[in-house]
Amino acid sequence: MPQTQRRASDDESRDPSYRPPSGSVKKVAPAKKPAVGKPAPKEKRPSSELIADISAEKEEQERAKKAKTQAADNHKKALTCPITHAIFLEPVTMADGYTYEKRAAEEYIRSLNHTRRIVSPMTKKPMDNFTLTPNVVLRNAIEHAVDAGLLEGPDIDEYKAGLIKLAEEAKRLKALQDGARAGDAEACKDLGVAHMQGWYGLTKSDCEAVFHLKKAAEMDNVTGMALYGFMLIYGRGTSLRVTQGAMYIGMAAVQDGGSEFACSIMAEAYHRGSFNVPRDDNMARKFYEMMDNRKYKDADQGARDKRDEFLAPEVQIVSDDDDGMASGLGEADSSSDEE
Repeated sequence: MPQTQRRASDDESRDPSYRPPSGSVKKVAPAKKPAVGKPAPKEKRPSSELIADISAEKEEQERAKKAKTQAADNHKKALTCPITHAIFLEPVTMADGYTYEKRAAEEYIRSLNHTRRIVSPMTKKPMDNFTLTPNVVLRNAIEHAVDAGLLEGPDIDEYKAGLIKLAEEAKRLKALQDGARAGDAEACKDLGVAHMQGWYGLTKSDCEAVFHLKKAAEMDNVTGMALYGFMLIYGRGTSLRVTQGAMYIGMAAVQDGGSEFACSIMAEAYHRGSFNVPRDDNMARKFYEMMDNRKYKDADQGARDKRDEFLAPEVQIVSDDDDGMASGLGEADSSSDEE
């Protein structure tokens, strides 16, 4: 270190107020900040290229939208019955490996009973059996997807309405079953009809219908007697017993105000001479006329139409020649009166 600098340093250490003479210390200039340059101007693109880019972006958005819609449609299609084309309410799997709506599958099976051919609704190929296995996993998956809002649209609204209807039917069926077990005659009759028609999710069964209708008839339920007699005379769900069936129907026609349905059966039997009843249109007329004042209005519209047709007054068709003869007779009579 030079001697002058050492001395200055010594002086500074001895006297805090010491200041070095001007010019002895070099001033250090502050570092200059690097100049920030302006971004280079973007190169202008032709408007045709911009328009092409915008069009390409829109096309990509449309493709993505269509792909999303197609995926949703495919998803719904997997949840839709191939027979009803509606979202599954009660999915069941058949021997062909396909899933169908339970009631549609049952109806399909009934339609093939007379052919004695077990074929798939989808492939039309033979199947080993008509066993229907509930597809619980699919049913739960649909319920969870709808609850989460993953499925929407009119078909989902229809699905929700279908669930409400199923719940109401299940409630009604339970009430009938409880009533029948308790010995309620009206419940026995209604449960028998439900089995006949396949209502409330029941599989159509004449045997089950006869079981409940017989109980109703034995408790003097008028419509139950008429329906039980009807099953007997046709041998539906039981052995053919025409005489016994006609007896129940005859009693139902007149007991406790009478059954409209029973009167219609008796009238038809007399008109056709069927069920061991002699043909007698006078008796048929009486029973048809009795339908109007029966207490239990349990006949269907078809039976009422037959009654109206039978009781309709006969209309005489007059030909043109008959009109001339009648006109001539009238003129002759008038001329003779004047004479």
